[in-house]
Amino acid sequence: LNCPICNEDVEITTAKRGGCKQQTFCGDYVVCNECTNDSLQKIMRCPTCCEQYSKIPAPICSHLSDASNNNAHLARKGSGSGCPLCSGKMIKDKCPQNCSRKDLASYNMAKTILSDLVFVLVKNPDSCIEESDRPCSHYCRCTKHKTLFTNRNKGAK
Repeated sequence: LNCPICNEDVEITTAKRGGCKQQTFCGDYVVCNECTNDSLQKIMRCPTCCEQYSKIPAPICSHLSDASNNNAHLARKGSGSGCPLCSGKMIKDKCPQNCSRKDLASYNMAKTILSDLVFVLVKNPDSCIEESDRPCSHYCRCTKHKTLFTNRNKGAK
């Protein structure tokens, strides 16, 4: 992996350094937990990638299982960017309040397996010096102190 900041050929380390589980060995890129969670949620909704990488079929909501025979359980084209790995259509995520898909054992098993494989690296906030520069959309700059902080989402189950 060639780091575009230091132009060094670097490896991604999984040893915990500086509070991050994964980062480039040079430290110019660190993991964003929110971006990782967003990508993980999308991969969990991709029938192809979920099964390919976790060896568990993507869990489908009970109210969509009848539609799985004719692909009506998949989101419409243009309703997002699709799977971050294959750009394929994902399973619809508009569920009623009582949907139990995320409580299924297969869902939790697939999520556990995939969470060890999926991470998103962003530019280290310490190297974002310009006022308009930020690692990703989850970071905001304090207008008073000019420091970056994460605008964490509530987290998805």
